[in-house]
Amino acid sequence: MKKKNYSICKNTEFFAARYLEQPIYAKRVLIGKEAMGGDFRCTFILYHPIKYPECLIIEPRWQQSSGSTEKKLYHLRDTLKINSKYSAIIMLAGDGQSDTAKDFLKNSIGDNLDVLFNLDGLQIWLNEGGF
Repeated sequence: MKKKNYSICKNTEFFAARYLEQPIYAKRVLIGKEAMGGDFRCTFILYHPIKYPECLIIEPRWQQSSGSTEKKLYHLRDTLKINSKYSAIIMLAGDGQSDTAKDFLKNSIGDNLDVLFNLDGLQIWLNEGGF
């Protein structure tokens, strides 16, 4: 992120720091409520005055083998839709996501949500000016 001139800031100061009009990012920022009603802290959030003036949430998810972790993707998608004032990317890695879960997320793409299904997808996004 430093190569792209983003500065890290404290999670409690992220929204106030946006007024400096410079690229910033933070980890574990409270941005709203989860689909089940609890507080939702995103994994990463970034602000860029031109590219992401309304912020971008990045949620990486690794799953090496199939299992219950996959069900959390449905909850995450619903939570990101609830907090739709922010654009969001779910980045999947590992071979554990089923085709059903991938199809579900693929069909959820639109409005504020995008999904990167592997590191190749991340590299393409970065090459196209993602950050």
